[in-house]
Amino acid sequence: MISDRSYMRDPDPARELAPLLWLVGALVAGFAGQCLLDWISPGFTSRWLALSADNLLHGRIWVFLTYSFLHDPENLFHLVLNALSILFIGRLLLPVLGRDRLLLAYAGAVLAGGLLWLAVNFTDPSHPVLLGASGGSYGLLALFCCQFAYERMTILLFFIIPVTVIPRYMLMIVGGIETLFFLFTELFHVGARSPYAHSAHVAGMLAGIMAYRAMRQTGEDEGFAESRPPIELPAWMKKKALPEADGPTKPKIPARQDLKAEVDRILDKINITGFGSLTAEEKRTLDQARNLMSKH
Repeated sequence: MISDRSYMRDPDPARELAPLLWLVGALVAGFAGQCLLDWISPGFTSRWLALSADNLLHGRIWVFLTYSFLHDPENLFHLVLNALSILFIGRLLLPVLGRDRLLLAYAGAVLAGGLLWLAVNFTDPSHPVLLGASGGSYGLLALFCCQFAYERMTILLFFIIPVTVIPRYMLMIVGGIETLFFLFTELFHVGARSPYAHSAHVAGMLAGIMAYRAMRQTGEDEGFAESRPPIELPAWMKKKALPEADGPTKPKIPARQDLKAEVDRILDKINITGFGSLTAEEKRTLDQARNLMSKH
């Protein structure tokens, strides 16, 4: 039965959010392991797992990945903010991107953040190290703001104060602030040095924007639609009106068995690549299936 398929029922939140929960769990586990290793051997994670020029010169290229699972042990809010950002933003992007593209976009933002930070700080005599998943979370934020550019949304500022924003303008404000901090406090060293890696934030946001453009340009992403103004729904969400019959002529409706087989194929595709990979015709087929179900 079509109604037995997961797409046609209310989704299981835990199952739907599984990739994000695993990612956040990995961040928490990485932080716990970091604290344990540094307790056993002080400075172990900085020497072997954090991103730094010294680690790269010693051939520890894995630090481009492992640094994102480490966080400031003296500032638990560093971990909490990144974890909540990934979870809240990711749950809105996951139905559009699917698991694989979401994780790929996140990993690309982490890598981009590490590369720009390293380029800026490679010759710094103080030998700084980079920790944290901020580059990835900023990348998801930029991707979210591009995908839902003009939709009015209410967010919790500092996870407490409700504020209504338009994502496109939020990205412009956040991106502008991070760029100014990057230029003045990190690149040109005007004034006091910031304790935050603004270069990683800026690079992560640029990676998120590039990921959005790349996904829109690929042929399989016809459903990865550009956001519309908040008063207008995307075309695929609008219920299609059936054409009026002219005399005895009636619109052609596929046989129930053929429709069921096509819906099964489409639902399998959603499970593998996400809802955003569907073509306009496949979305019309799902609409037609839902209309048939509502009549019985």
